Amino acid sequence: MEEECIFDWMFLLDLHLWRIDIIIDGTRRVQLEDPNRSTPTFHPASKFSQLEMTSSAEAPTVTAQLLTRNADAYSLATHHAFLSKVAHSTADRAFERWLTQDFHFVVAYLKFLSTVLARVPTHVATSAAAEPLVKGFVDAIESIAQEARFFRDRAATMNIELSYTAESMTPTTQTYLAFLDTVAREGTWAETLVALWAVEKVYLDSWTFAAEAMPLNRPNKYDRFIRHWANAEFARFVRWLETIANDATGPVLASGVEKVFQTVVHLEIAFWDAALQGHGEAQ
Repeated sequence: MEEECIFDWMFLLDLHLWRIDIIIDGTRRVQLEDPNRSTPTFHPASKFSQLEMTSSAEAPTVTAQLLTRNADAYSLATHHAFLSKVAHSTADRAFERWLTQDFHFVVAYLKFLSTVLARVPTHVATSAAAEPLVKGFVDAIESIAQEARFFRDRAATMNIELSYTAESMTPTTQTYLAFLDTVAREGTWAETLVALWAVEKVYLDSWTFAAEAMPLNRPNKYDRFIRHWANAEFARFVRWLETIANDATGPVLASGVEKVFQTVVHLEIAFWDAALQGHGEAQ
């Protein structure tokens, strides 16, 4: 049964989406910082600029090691053919399939974040870091709730039927959500935070790639989605996640942590693949 009233209580913030294009040697670069900006973007990650903590881990951090050791797979996830189609406004049915699956993901992601918040370790919850950490997770939950509303409203504007039924969820989406649920409930605190950071880091870099790949002076029907994640405030949120993940892991890369990261990257690739392949996706 379709759950049409899940987010009816929410309101949608005004979307003030922006970007500055810089051309260097004929190549587009997306400038994500705007020091004179006073109006917040849709993603309320500006809150996290005040919550960033200083990591005690020495360089190279665990997150840096993960990106280096898994660079090839990570590049496949963040430079996927689906993203190129979105950048050139040619994704069409693939975009509609992706939108439905990502809406499923966002709804379940709210539960994932709530589980993470409930699992804040006692030694952290009783320390001076507790207040900014808990506030950060609460703000993230609020942000994702608004994102679900954004998906529904944009889908309606684009005349896309956003199906939210058990039958409309693909095997890839089911696998991804089951994995995150397992990590949130059974993984170590470090593995849980690395999973959270990895999910958002891939999205930041993926949509930044799409923003840079957009042809100049050509309208793009997916522009609002691209700019939704390719912005400085979302980047600050991801940096905050990176900081708390490194604080949790310490300087030593554990095999369990790397396995979690590799699984997220693999599932992100599969998620993009499924959008292109439709119901013929490989399982």
